[in-house]
Amino acid sequence: MTATATFADVLVRDERRTLLERVVLAYSVLWLVFLIGGFRMPWEPIPLDEDVTFSLRRQLVFTFGGLLAVHAMMQSGRFQLRIGAHLAWVAFSLLLVGSLLWTTDRSLTLKRSLVHGFGILLLLATVDSHPRPVTFFVRTVTIALGACAWLSLAQQVVWSPACWSIPWRPGLAGLSGHPNVFGPCMQVGLLISLAVKPVLPSRRLALLVLQAGMLAALWKTDSMTSITSTIAGVGVFVLLSTHSYRAGLIQLGLVFAFGIAMVIGADELRAAFFSSTGRDASLSGRDQLWERVLEEADDAPLLGTGFGAFWYPDRGRELVLTWNPKQAHNSWIDVLVEIGWTGLFAFLVLVPLRLLSFWQRCAGRRGTRRRDAAAAIFASTVVLIALAARSESFFLRMDKLQWFVTVWGLLLLENRGPNEFDAEFAQDDPVRQAHA
Repeated sequence: MTATATFADVLVRDERRTLLERVVLAYSVLWLVFLIGGFRMPWEPIPLDEDVTFSLRRQLVFTFGGLLAVHAMMQSGRFQLRIGAHLAWVAFSLLLVGSLLWTTDRSLTLKRSLVHGFGILLLLATVDSHPRPVTFFVRTVTIALGACAWLSLAQQVVWSPACWSIPWRPGLAGLSGHPNVFGPCMQVGLLISLAVKPVLPSRRLALLVLQAGMLAALWKTDSMTSITSTIAGVGVFVLLSTHSYRAGLIQLGLVFAFGIAMVIGADELRAAFFSSTGRDASLSGRDQLWERVLEEADDAPLLGTGFGAFWYPDRGRELVLTWNPKQAHNSWIDVLVEIGWTGLFAFLVLVPLRLLSFWQRCAGRRGTRRRDAAAAIFASTVVLIALAARSESFFLRMDKLQWFVTVWGLLLLENRGPNEFDAEFAQDDPVRQAHA
């Protein structure tokens, strides 16, 4: 089947999408919205009791999503096709479930590994259910997070501070309930929105409004990690998507900046950054937390404590005494302590290393929609795993928006079904059409 014929077949399928496929797509949006704020209404105060976790609500949402995904793919007859096409993700999910064999807390490992598996299944069904899955992805993320941004900004005007801020951390918490949760949401939304290229002037204006809301909300969070990660992500996107001569100038500028940084010294730059931003050089005690968690990781270096088993209630207070963290605030450390060096190596192969091969296959020509879509997914993923992951634990957490969107984007780059990346953007690439 030629590339053009494949794309034509996909267009035909767009008109014949089943009701079940539409339900799956709607549920993926529902899951995304749930990750933003847990369905908390804008006028509801942020719960300040750390014991309020909405775990039952979360478990019901995630379990039903996984069961719905399996049913949809079985009904369409494409279950085995999707599992085979994304076998690496399925195998990694089975590794998480398999840690039940050595976990220190079977109930936590079972619950959290099933949530991850259900999320993978829902995303597989979502990719399978739309004829143009990349377009659906970038538009859904942009609209959902843009709307979240404007609702959160409206909270500051319409409702009391109890609905959009918390006493111990200044900055806009918005619908997410914490600035350090809301900031990454805006970061992801802004970077993925760079792939949206509307043609009609009215839609271009709507996109600018959504981006302006996300940018303003991001700034109001006062989350320096999210702000700097967004700036870096935009730089990566421009470097990858712009014309070759501009990319060359940017590369020269980066080399020049790196040379200056080497002359000044890393310690001096770090001190200057914390001084100018008013931040604590100890990262609010996270350096002490990392040290303690790494000490615990030495007790089971090969396989870890079992997925999700390390952070049982009040574990953080046991470690650092002065506060009660529920994560290491470092994704890499949490992967290491939960599934050991074996799991960490498998994760490196699954995401960073395979991401490079995805880019080589999907990038296409500069100046095309295809290139912009691949560049936005690549830029968002790179800054999340390289920068944002050093301040928050979200790897392997399908209840974290960053991981949900990252996996969604990676599955799109990996997609080998009839609606694959090549088929969706075949009309943007005359070279591919000529060889079709």
